[in-house]
Amino acid sequence: MDGSKICVGCHRTIDEILQWHDASPAEQQEILLRAQARKKQPS
Repeated sequence: MDGSKICVGCHRTIDEILQWHDASPAEQQEILLRAQARKKQPS
């Protein structure tokens, strides 16, 4: 995790990581899209 509580490996927030198991496939896809957008943002 970095200072903003985002995983430096997968770029998901701690909340997204915790909800992953209970998320529907559509929700998981949304999480991945948000993580991908975070990855593209300059640090």
